[in-house]
Amino acid sequence: MLSILMYQTMSMLLKCRGWRPLPRGRALEKQGGFSLIEVAISIALLAFCLMTLAALLPVGVNTARAASEEMLASNIAASVLADLRAAPLGQASAQYGLMPDQTSPWSSEPLFVTEHGELVPQTDARARYRMMVSIFPPTEDGQAAAIVGVRVSWPTEAAPGTALGAVEFVTGLYR
Repeated sequence: MLSILMYQTMSMLLKCRGWRPLPRGRALEKQGGFSLIEVAISIALLAFCLMTLAALLPVGVNTARAASEEMLASNIAASVLADLRAAPLGQASAQYGLMPDQTSPWSSEPLFVTEHGELVPQTDARARYRMMVSIFPPTEDGQAAAIVGVRVSWPTEAAPGTALGAVEFVTGLYR
């Protein structure tokens, strides 16, 4: 009873100042807004989307790392082939000391290379790639070019068949 009296008194005071009283009962239900269930569902949906994105992040990082390793290994293999092409006839290549003019098929011992293409011993901590070079000289039956293959794999500790990744270039070397 007291609350009804207070409501009526406040309504009269507010009317005097030009304000309208607040609606009572069902009039409040007609105002716009979100229910608690709608808010809970939207928060759950947002949480699901964020968790999905967070789960994809490591996949993207691993893919970028693998692409970077493959690009560096490809650059090293291309550098070896360029070094072999630039070697004068009958002389060893300048950077890697490989002899492209062989009279019989030849494969190098495993060479260990840094990410910048420097040859280092296997025990060197900077060794990042294992490289094998194979040269098959021209044959007497008309083959004009020596076949040169360069395989670069990583990590250096892995055996050639169990490496995480590898690139292999094969080209003809005309002399």
